[in-house]
Amino acid sequence: MTIVTKYDVLFYGGTNGSGDGLRAQIRLYDEAHKALAYVRFYDRGSAIPVDFVPPLLDTWRVHLPSDMFGSVLDVLRNEKPVQFYTGRHDRTYLGTLPEGEEIGEGEGEAMAA
Repeated sequence: MTIVTKYDVLFYGGTNGSGDGLRAQIRLYDEAHKALAYVRFYDRGSAIPVDFVPPLLDTWRVHLPSDMFGSVLDVLRNEKPVQFYTGRHDRTYLGTLPEGEEIGEGEGEAMAA
């Protein structure tokens, strides 16, 4: 398990995104600013590849439908800490810690600011 501390976003334009329906990407970083994963979002109806780590690299390629882009971005913006880890069968996970989060934590901070 690694804590995600930063992210950046990239969008692909045109009629078919990057050529295979890829429309957006969120790159996740750890505290040392090492890229942990490229979370890639595909058009509805596009074939979504399995998650993998390219040979000789240690940065995951995670693939999701475009419908999930807003939810992933919302977690990155409003939750803390957020973790990234891998499980059995090359599955990846992004979310809050298993110990749980305080209810309304992100919303209360935003309202107080």
